[in-house]
Parts: sequence; structure tokens; C-alpha cells
Amino acid sequence: MLTVFAVRGAKAWAIITILILAVVGLGWWLAARASSLRTTLAHANARKVLLLHVGTEPSSLDPHQNRGIPESKILSCIFEGLVVPDPNDSAKQLPGVAESWEHNEDSSVWTFHLRADARWSNGDPLTANDFAFSIERILTPRLGAFFADYLYIIRGGEDFHKGKIKDFAQVGVKVADPHTLRLELIGPTPYLLSALTNYYWFPVHPATILRFGKLGERSTRWTQPDVF
Repeated sequence: MLTVFAVRGAKAWAIITILILAVVGLGWWLAARASSLRTTLAHANARKVLLLHVGTEPSSLDPHQNRGIPESKILSCIFEGLVVPDPNDSAKQLPGVAESWEHNEDSSVWTFHLRADARWSNGDPLTANDFAFSIERILTPRLGAFFADYLYIIRGGEDFHKGKIKDFAQVGVKVADPHTLRLELIGPTPYLLSALTNYYWFPVHPATILRFGKLGERSTRWTQPDVF
């Protein structure tokens, strides 16, 4: 009996020792992580760098192929649409790339006037043609965009996406000049401005897209760190 008790006692002490070491190790790791975080925050604050916690690794930084909430937080920081949400009132929208807009009497045709100084990060002008290119891209069937059907409110958008029409010129996306974009919709759409704040309406840089593939080609290198 004494021998059995001694063996059990040794196992118990071994377990206790392991638990103590685990707790000490966890405490050391947490302290190191907190110190690292403080260093990171100090570094970011000194250099005016925005740190954004998104919860998980993003699956894509392509606004036309993305489908997750974590990614949307990043996309809203690096892209800008025609309008942006009002940070003080979620029911309102403020000018984004578009500095002003108007619509017809029943809100079925919207005209957006883009800022003359709108630029991509490489300095290229951001124009109405870029928005038209981007809408054509997300509606291109081959791309398989998850949220393409949200653009079915555009006249001809559904038919183009489903391959019933091949010519994008038949879709209600019109470029009057480099700074004027007109969207012709399937019917009255008074909520359009709210819809436009979503990332699948964001423009992409045509030259970069075409540098790494075709209009509707999926998962190319254009969003890689050495390119973006």
C-alpha cells in the first residue's frame, strides 16, 4: 500500500509541477505580448500609423471577390467609393470620390460628378471610366463575384451577368466625361447612396488589373503586398 501511495503521490506532484510551469509560462508569454503591443503602439503613434484589428487573416483584398466582414474593414480603409458613410449618422452619406450628385424625379437615373483632384495611390487620375470598368468587372460572369447580384439594380446588369447580353454598352452605366458618371437603374431606387457605401461598388485600378490578367480573371497577383 505504501508503494502504491508513493507512486500516486509522485504522479500527482509531477502533474502539479507541469501545471505550475504552464501557468508561469503563460504569464511570461502574456507579459511579453503586452510589452510587444506597447512597443507596437508607441511605434505606430510616433509615426501616425493606423493599427486595425480585423479578427482573422483576410481571404482577399479584392473588393470584387471579397465576401467577409474582416476584409471589409480593411477595404474601407484602402478604397473609396462614390460616397462614404457619415460617421455621425449611419443613415446619411457624404461625398467620396463624387463631390456631388443628382437624380431624376423617380430616382431611377443618378448622375455623379467626380472630384477633379481624385487620384489613385500611384498618382493616376481616378475617373468615371474607372468606375465603369469596375462595374463591368464585377458583373463579368467569369469573375464569379459573390455579390454581383447586388448590382442587378443597374439596367441590364442582371442580363449581362447571366450572359444574356454580351455588350456592356447595353448596361446602364454611362460615362459622360472623365468626371461624370450616370447610373441608369431598373426602377426607382431612393436607397442607392446607402448601397454605394458597400465595398463591392468600390473602383479598382484598370491598368493594374489588366497588368496581371484579364478583366474577369480570378485570384491574380494584383493585391499582393509587392504590388498593392
